[in-house]
Amino acid sequence: MTQLRRWTWIALAGSLLLAMLAQALAPIPRERIYIEALLDAGHVPLFTVFTLLVLSLLLEVGRVARRQRSTAYILTLLVAIAMGAITELLQSRVGRDADFWDFVRDLCGAGAAIALAIAWRQLWRSAHRQRAPIQVGLLVLVAFVFWGFGLSAPLSTLMNYRARDAQFPVLASFDGDWERTFVRSRDSEVRAVAPPPAWKGRKGRVLRVRYEAKEYPAVILQEPVSDWSAYDFLEFDVYNPDSTAVDLIVRIDDNSHNGYYSDRYHGTFSIGPGVEHLVIPLEEVKQAPRSRAMNLRAMHSLTLFLGEMDRPWTLYFDHIELTRGEETGAPD
Repeated sequence: MTQLRRWTWIALAGSLLLAMLAQALAPIPRERIYIEALLDAGHVPLFTVFTLLVLSLLLEVGRVARRQRSTAYILTLLVAIAMGAITELLQSRVGRDADFWDFVRDLCGAGAAIALAIAWRQLWRSAHRQRAPIQVGLLVLVAFVFWGFGLSAPLSTLMNYRARDAQFPVLASFDGDWERTFVRSRDSEVRAVAPPPAWKGRKGRVLRVRYEAKEYPAVILQEPVSDWSAYDFLEFDVYNPDSTAVDLIVRIDDNSHNGYYSDRYHGTFSIGPGVEHLVIPLEEVKQAPRSRAMNLRAMHSLTLFLGEMDRPWTLYFDHIELTRGEETGAPD
């Protein structure tokens, strides 16, 4: 390798290393669930390129002998594993989550790179033959499996958006696993479960929320179908298994929300023991901001939270939907 090519590879590897550290530390905006899925999937090609660069440096710049090529593969994979772990740990220090599945995607990218490098080596060595050995095809297949697994997030997220749209005007029924994509929690544990036995007549699954004893624990329904303008009410059922009533706070934001309390809908509802059917007129939601009308064609999120609690509290939610005309529901 010439001195120029060597320094070119070093510059590329150094630049990629800096880019990987920057993406771990920089506050990347994740306002849309699909954008988040794309960013997650980006770990795969990023680590594929990084692994190939590291391997090239070991084989070319480091002048690794042919008999040590397997050692180079192992060292390269170890470097990729270490980089994946380091970037995730760095993210946990700057307010972003250290995600195990991001680390798995890093490994998928690294594994695909190693498989392709070995396949290319096998193909080059068999260039004088009429066809490549079967190992080449298997290695390429392995690389595609790694890539397919790592890049599955955007595709599955798109499918979840289609399921969300097909279910509308039901915003959440909690019967499908795909709905978990749109549910976030803050200081609470959420899970779709069978209805508690005391909730008579309820079928399918409901959302169990165990609110922690913290300030404003919440469950958030993000990115529902945004156009609510053709409907009159938001309705859903709440089951309180406790013998004491609790105040549930309902917050609704549109895409123009400026972050202030006065620019969104807040409603407080006392949830006694047993089942409560809540009905919220969308006209109230529309008129809730002090200085403007909420845009019912561009709704952003629905948050169900409690005030500051002195003990954990569990509530069950089901069948969050938009309805027209008169109030339609009653507790089961």
